[in-house]
Amino acid sequence: MLFLNRQKLPLPLVHIIDREGDSIFHYRQWDAAGDLFLVRADGVQRVVWQGRTQLLCDVSDQVALHAGQAVEISANVIGQLFARMFSIVIDRLAFSRARGRQTTVEVLQGEPLNLRLVVCQLRLPDGKIEAEWYLLSNVSAQTVPNNLAEWYYWRWRIESYFKLLKKPRLS
Repeated sequence: MLFLNRQKLPLPLVHIIDREGDSIFHYRQWDAAGDLFLVRADGVQRVVWQGRTQLLCDVSDQVALHAGQAVEISANVIGQLFARMFSIVIDRLAFSRARGRQTTVEVLQGEPLNLRLVVCQLRLPDGKIEAEWYLLSNVSAQTVPNNLAEWYYWRWRIESYFKLLKKPRLS
């Protein structure tokens, strides 16, 4: 992120990060540095929504999603993205892990962090849910939720391509 920030690009960057980067410690660090991010989060993460602490997966069960663009799932299957965005707060403790010979964990209080939760689904033509994502972001609330869902969809497609390239070839 530091390297990209030094490039002085004409438009703001949004760093799209997979679930391995799902960490309140990092969210607070990135937000404080002014970095914009879109991170796939675990559905069992707790957030404050509508004044109550809830799991991300429970928030998504309470709302209807809006249809977005059609996307390719495989060579002959076109699906559709659905998404909806909500303002949430994360107010729990963070854990910093120092790497080295010994792993030490530091518990950090931190300020509550206001983020956007984007609930995304990729649905097949018959309506079956092919994939579901919970995305947390600090981008502007004016950003269209289906755009964020599409950005993550493309990251997912690129990752799937890399997995294909890494597969051992059959002789």
